[in-house]
Amino acid sequence: MKKYALFIFIIVSLLQLFSLTAAAAAEPVNATPTNVPVYINGVSVEFDAYNINDNNYFKLRDLAFQLNGTEKQFAVEWNAAEKVISLVSGKPYAKVDGDMAGKGSGSRQAKPTTSKIYLDGKEVQLTAYNIGDNNYFMLRDIGKAFDFAVDWDGVSRVIYIDCSRPYTPEIMENSGAAEETPVEGLGETPAQGSGETPATSAYTDELVRLINAERAKHGLAPLTVNSKLTAAAQLRAEESFEKYDPGHLRPDGRSAFTVLDDFGIKSSARGETLAFGSKFQEPSEVIKVWLDSPQHREIMLGDYTQIGIGMVKRDSSGSKFALYSVAALYILE
Repeated sequence: MKKYALFIFIIVSLLQLFSLTAAAAAEPVNATPTNVPVYINGVSVEFDAYNINDNNYFKLRDLAFQLNGTEKQFAVEWNAAEKVISLVSGKPYAKVDGDMAGKGSGSRQAKPTTSKIYLDGKEVQLTAYNIGDNNYFMLRDIGKAFDFAVDWDGVSRVIYIDCSRPYTPEIMENSGAAEETPVEGLGETPAQGSGETPATSAYTDELVRLINAERAKHGLAPLTVNSKLTAAAQLRAEESFEKYDPGHLRPDGRSAFTVLDDFGIKSSARGETLAFGSKFQEPSEVIKVWLDSPQHREIMLGDYTQIGIGMVKRDSSGSKFALYSVAALYILE
């Protein structure tokens, strides 16, 4: 009888422990809006995203919506009866009402997603939270699942998603163990042991050649290199490491084109294109991103006569990735 009572006590204790564990797992956590720029294949996209415990979580359907038509597209299917989320690689995404519906403001309560998740027919474990009846997945989990690059520029605080490169985990070399961080980069400032390499003529000359080759395809005259403009562009490339601003402002808040005044350059029209991140080891990667962006493409094919290009490569300590900053200035005399 005593043994039987002890057995019942153990079972009840285990059930209570399980209930407490399950309740703890379902406890809501605080989610704050992710207020950093996000670029997909070089194009700026505003996402409804949240930061939870120092990790970035994106609305699953918004990611599928933005990647639709790329080589990394995927479908999202919901089985309400079985409470199953199915992700299908390579399948076009079927749009629904509410996709890219806007960016939330203020902190929200997030609960762990309890639905089962399947990737190409196999159950997988992905970190996800439910916020306002929408599922938000850890960005790096999705990058790893569908093999696209997720880069974090810790200097300018920008997230880059690149479908042309495979997923690569970030390794924290100073921790004594391999650990994957939420997004690429350690967030170090340039002063913390980074080495800087200025432009090489081979790099900038090739980029000028590629731009002029594209202009020739459209019957446009080639741009000639202006030495003063090149010096101004080099300064703009360096300034991007101090503060990268897709809105083309300088670190002191002035317009990018005040750099022309600083160098005594007069023009009747002016333009600027920028590239910043770890993917720009080759000029061909820069031109590809600029051509894919309507705004950059319009400037490259604009009514200009002269060009100057600057480039800076910076090796960040603690990271195996080098960052590249490229700036091109265009003027019409």
